[in-house]
Amino acid sequence: MKNYLDKKKNAEVFAELSRLPKEQVFLVSATVDPVAIAIAKELGVSYLSSQLAYDSSGICLGKLAIDLLGNKSKYFEDKKIALVVTDNKSDLNLCQMAESVIAVSKKKNINFWRSAKINLLKIILT
Repeated sequence: MKNYLDKKKNAEVFAELSRLPKEQVFLVSATVDPVAIAIAKELGVSYLSSQLAYDSSGICLGKLAIDLLGNKSKYFEDKKIALVVTDNKSDLNLCQMAESVIAVSKKKNINFWRSAKINLLKIILT
């Protein structure tokens, strides 16, 4: 998994995250839990992710028990969020709750992030 993650790593994003104490970084991802666990372990941070559904024998059912896509903000309603780093437009509600946002974006989505009602620190192009 580490080799795969190394190939996907965005150096500029990791540089931003490396400035923060690890205990203040919380990975929140709509990816499935086995992937989120591996990434969080590699980063040495806590995580919250979508979760696969399993039957009573531990067999994956091929569907999600919990889906965070577009739903992340509900888990942080009573929390102070200093910074959100996201590559997903569906995180806009979460971004609106944050003091600052770094958007990781394709060129075609730059105007979306610039026009959003958020405190946008920077856009990192992918």
